[in-house]
Amino acid sequence: MSIEALLNHFKARVPWPTMRNILHTHNLPVGQGWVGTIAKLMAYEELGASQAKELNALEDPYLENVLAGEKAIRFIEVKPEDAAALAAAFKGFDIPKNPFATSYPFPLDEENLAKVDKTSLLAGIEDLGHALAFVFCTKRFVTERQELNLEGFKEETQEELRQYDEIITVKHRMRQFVDVVVLWKEEGFAEIRIDLGEGISSDDQHLALQGLIATFNAVGLERAGVKQILGQPVNLFPLVDALYDSDEGRVCELGFITDGASIKTEKMRRKEVDLRAEAYHMAGKKAVHHITPFKLGVIWSIQDANEKEQSPELLLPGSVRTLSEKSQCLYDARITNCCGLEDFHFVVNKMREYLEGGEDEAAGVMVVAAN
Repeated sequence: MSIEALLNHFKARVPWPTMRNILHTHNLPVGQGWVGTIAKLMAYEELGASQAKELNALEDPYLENVLAGEKAIRFIEVKPEDAAALAAAFKGFDIPKNPFATSYPFPLDEENLAKVDKTSLLAGIEDLGHALAFVFCTKRFVTERQELNLEGFKEETQEELRQYDEIITVKHRMRQFVDVVVLWKEEGFAEIRIDLGEGISSDDQHLALQGLIATFNAVGLERAGVKQILGQPVNLFPLVDALYDSDEGRVCELGFITDGASIKTEKMRRKEVDLRAEAYHMAGKKAVHHITPFKLGVIWSIQDANEKEQSPELLLPGSVRTLSEKSQCLYDARITNCCGLEDFHFVVNKMREYLEGGEDEAAGVMVVAAN
C-alpha cells in the first residue's frame, strides 16, 4: 500500500489530535493539520528507504486504531468454559471470503462499499494474548450537517439567502464501521466495542450494539455449540461514584444533582485542572453539603512504552433519569483519545479495577444487570 493511501485511511477514521499523538509517538514529522501533515510526510518519504520504512510501520498503529480507536464499550458476562470452548473452536480458523475480509484491516473503497448490504461480517480475528478480538465490519449511513457556503451561488441568490443567520445542509453518507468483540480467554468476560463516528446517532449506536451481540451469539452457536455466549451486561453506573470519589485521573466532565434537586453540568478542558479540585465546584459543593453524580468524564495522563504522554478519556454518559430508576443501570461507556491498544487497555483495566472494589480491596465480583 502506498504511504499516501495509508495516510488517507488514517484521515478517514482517526481524529486529528489522536493522529498527531500517534505521529509524535513514532517520532515522525507533524505539519499544520491533516493537509499540511500529509504533505510533510510525503516529502519525508522521498528522503530515502529508511524514512519510507518508518512510514510503512504506521500500518501497525492503524490496526491498533481499528481495534481500539473511538469506541463505545460494553462489558458482558461470559462463562469461562464457554469462552475457552469458543477460543479453541477458532484456533486456526480461516475466515470465509467476503469483501470486508479481503481488504481487512483497511476499508473498502466507495465503489465496493456501495455493493455490499448492511450485514455485519467477520473480517478478522486478532490474538491479543489474554484475549481474542473478533473484528466485524458493516456499512452504516451517517448524517453530516454543515453550514452552507454561499460563495458558489450567483450574487442575487446570495443576497436572498443572507436574510438567514445560518443555513445548514444535511447529507446522508455511507461509511464502513468496524466493531469488535474482545473475548477474554479465561476470565468470564467480554468487551463489545462499537465504532463511534461523526453523524451516528445514539439510537443507531444502540442498534449496532444489539446487532453485534446477536451476530456473535450466532457465531458462537455455529462454531462451538454454545447458546448465547454473550450473557448479561455489566452495570457500569457504580463507576460514576467510585471514580468521582477516587483520585483517579482528572475529571473533565460532571453531571450531578444537589439535595435541592438542582441539575448541574460542568465541563473542564484545561489540561491542568481537575473539576473535583476546581474552586467554583468546591465552593458549590461545600454550600450544598452533598451532590449526587450521574455523568462523569475522566482523562488520564499516562506514558506509553515509548515514554510519550497519552491522554485516554472515559465518559460514563449517565442521565439524571438514571437516578430516579429503581435499578440505576448504565451499560455503555465511551473510550476515546486512544493512540492504540496500550492506553485503551489501561482504561479498561481501571474500569474493571473499580467495578471489583478499587485498589485497596481484593478482587470481587462485577455488578451485573438483573434479569
